[in-house]
Formats: sequence, structure tokens, C-alpha cells
Amino acid sequence: MRQAGGPVGAAFFDVDETLITGKSMLALLAFHWGRERGGPARFAAARASLGAQLRSRVPREQVNRSYYRLLRGIRAADLERSGRSWFAREEGRGLFHPVVVDALRRHRRDGDLVVLLSGSFAACLSPIGEAVGADLVVGTVPRVVDGVLTGDLAGPPMIGQVKADTARLVMGDRGLSPARCSAYGDDASDLSLLACVGNPVVVGDDPELVAQATAQGWSRLPGPVRPRAGGLRFEGVSPLSARVRAQGGQEGVPVVGGAGVADHPVCRVRSEEQGQRDPGQRVRPEVLGDASVVLCGANQLDEL
Repeated sequence: MRQAGGPVGAAFFDVDETLITGKSMLALLAFHWGRERGGPARFAAARASLGAQLRSRVPREQVNRSYYRLLRGIRAADLERSGRSWFAREEGRGLFHPVVVDALRRHRRDGDLVVLLSGSFAACLSPIGEAVGADLVVGTVPRVVDGVLTGDLAGPPMIGQVKADTARLVMGDRGLSPARCSAYGDDASDLSLLACVGNPVVVGDDPELVAQATAQGWSRLPGPVRPRAGGLRFEGVSPLSARVRAQGGQEGVPVVGGAGVADHPVCRVRSEEQGQRDPGQRVRPEVLGDASVVLCGANQLDEL
């Protein structure tokens, strides 16, 4: 049942090449390795390997797991610091996709719950979620032992059907009608997410999604202009973060996988009590079916 005074709808956003113009996971890896001896060559080889898998039509869930194996042996705290530095350098140089950010702002003004769903992880997603003032951020959770990534995952990648299942769980917990909810995605793997809401929006020109949009009368938005290759040498301030703070937002709000990439996957998000945000609010992780997908929310989700 919908809670009195709560949102009447939700807006679910894919992140990479939907809310932002590029691929956060690759960009962070390039940034992190770029400061190491031999790092650029390692990154080029990793990108080629992942690209070859995609061209061979290896399922995105499997490619996602391949990416996280590349992070084996990296300290979680180091990745979190790299994520913050990467974001600070890129935000002022075209990181965000303007038309989708405009849509997100409209949903915020309308009082909708804003949820980011991504196969990416906390080191990338935390600063992005904070910048746009997301209520809830759910991503893939790498397994961490003694502060070091093992290369494995704590649950399935937040891709495909898992995104749709997560959206349904959020809508069900908040008592929201799917007909009053929206979703934004750019890739065929987002199809199940788009199909589970009343207002699906296709971003870009993925052939499968465009065909569905045409057949079903779904809305469309143009895809992002691709950032220049590398995407590392960025300077400037964080204009979107600054605007959100000026409108009453606060940094350090939505965190996926705990404090950065935490050993125990718990997230912190804003509290809606009296319109204030509580960066320390925690809720217990949830298991989605037989998969340890972490659902993180404000106190409205504590009944899950």
C-alpha cells in the first residue's frame, strides 16, 4: 500500500550511455590503471577482450562478470578514491547526458522516487547518484575480502531481468502502480525493465529497443554524444553536483555496496522525513529470489 505523503510514481534510470554519455566501468578502469606503470597497455588489452566478447554476442551478464575479474587484487578503498577523482574530473566535461538529466529533474520536481539501476558498482555510481540526487541506487556488488576485491560478485550483475525484478520489488514495497512509473534505458538488455512500467523511454537507437518503441508506442530520447576517446584528461568543477546542493541536496547520500565497495553490502540513501536527507540511514540488504542482490533504500524500504 502506498504510504501517505509518499511518491505516487517512480522513475528508473539505467546509467551508462543513458544518464551518462559513456561507460563508467571502463572509464574508471582506464583512470585507475592509467596512473600505474604499464597500466595503459593493460587497459587496452582488457578493453579489446571485453569488446570481442560483446561482438561475439556473449551475454552481457557474462561480460559484466569478466570485467569484475579484472579488478581482482585491487583494494576497495583505492577504487573508491579513484572513482571520486574520476568523477570530479569528468563531470564538468560532458559526463552527463543533458536530455536524460532534464527528464530526471522533471521527475524529481513531480515528487517521483528516482532510482538508478546499473551493472556498474559503487566506486562509479556513488558520486553519480549523489550528483543527481537519486533516492535509491542499486548496482552490481563485487565480493570484497579483507578490503580487497576477489574478482567475484556478491550476487548477480544488475543487468537484464534482474533490473526488472528490482524495479518491481521497489514498486511493490512503495505501493506504486507500474502505470504511474517510468524507466529509461539504451540497450536491448534494458527491455525487461522498460516493459515493466507504464512509461518506458528508449534512449538512443538500439535496433531492438527502437523496434519495440515503434510497435508499442513508447517514448524515445536521442542518445548521448559519445565522449572523446580516453576520457581521462578532464578539468573543471562539478556543476551538476553544485546545482543539486544549491537546491537543498547533500553529498554522501546514495551509496551502493556500503561505504564505497564494502565488505558487507549495505547501502545508505536519503530519508524523506521533512524533506531532509540522512546520509547515515542504513537498511538491511535483501535477497532477490535466490540471488544476493542488494536493495538499498530509505526507511520506506525497511519492511522488505
